[in-house]
Amino acid sequence: MKAIVFNKTGTPEEVLQIIEKERPVPAAGEVLVKILASAINPADTFFIQGTYRFQPIFPDETAGFEGAGIVESAGKDAAIPIGSLVAFFYRKTWAEYAVVPASELTLLPRDFPIEKAAQFSLNPFTAWGMLEAAQPVPGEWALLTGANSSVSQILIQLAKQKGIHIIALVRDLAQAPGLRTLGADEVLDIEDPQLAEHVKQLTDGKGFNIAFDSIGGSIGTRIFENIAPFGRFIVYGSVKKEPGQYFNAQIVYKNLTVKGFGVRAFLNSLSKPQRDDMIHNLISILGKPGFQLPVAQTYGLDEFKAALKANSQNSRPGKILFKIY
Repeated sequence: MKAIVFNKTGTPEEVLQIIEKERPVPAAGEVLVKILASAINPADTFFIQGTYRFQPIFPDETAGFEGAGIVESAGKDAAIPIGSLVAFFYRKTWAEYAVVPASELTLLPRDFPIEKAAQFSLNPFTAWGMLEAAQPVPGEWALLTGANSSVSQILIQLAKQKGIHIIALVRDLAQAPGLRTLGADEVLDIEDPQLAEHVKQLTDGKGFNIAFDSIGGSIGTRIFENIAPFGRFIVYGSVKKEPGQYFNAQIVYKNLTVKGFGVRAFLNSLSKPQRDDMIHNLISILGKPGFQLPVAQTYGLDEFKAALKANSQNSRPGKILFKIY
């Protein structure tokens, strides 16, 4: 089978190569998935660079974490029907086949769109979990930094279904029409020196109730000043390497909640019924034609260099996918 692999850590463009590998064989509790599509996510780059939460195993470590495909065979005690369409976030998805523990799989309807299936197991779970952490009330205002990211685009759509008003912050206002289509009430330039005044005008001087911040640093400092009393500040990323700043008095006098969010910890906190309920709801919501999980472009495995180049473009309108069928 074809697989995109690397034998040392480094930038993806420098260390990745495509080779022929033996098709893996599932052990007990595992299944063999014929990959139909796989997304390129920031976690993939971190893993290839050696900065992810676990390290690659050489030689010929296969890249890629998120994917979707058809179950082709199963090991002992893997209770997933052969022929099932499944999505997962595990390992070694930039290949024609992958072995995955049955416990890591999400069983999808056979008519679920493949391009959505390939994006099902990371960003939708993240967006769902962040809303759970924020506990929004209909009519509240939420502010998102990095609003054109894939997870933010999902979060905007899920939040609008809950009656939440959205302020989307971006660096390029050319992205505004697309974000308004998804449900953003207003799209603002994150570097605008009048940002605080715009937020006050939008919220009748009260400030926003929830922030979802993936950037931090000076941006986090600026937006923190405009949060309303009893607001929730959810931190889920750290693009800026310098620290953000706040005064304890800001938190105390406004009774604010500052909370870090990581999707793996969130998923581990769920009981099986809670996780099943989340997945059931996301299948129903994401499967609707009107729910957008945009794809900027698709590539074959042997086009991985072009895929990586396309993925580096900040202005791209959606995910870059490998399609393997």
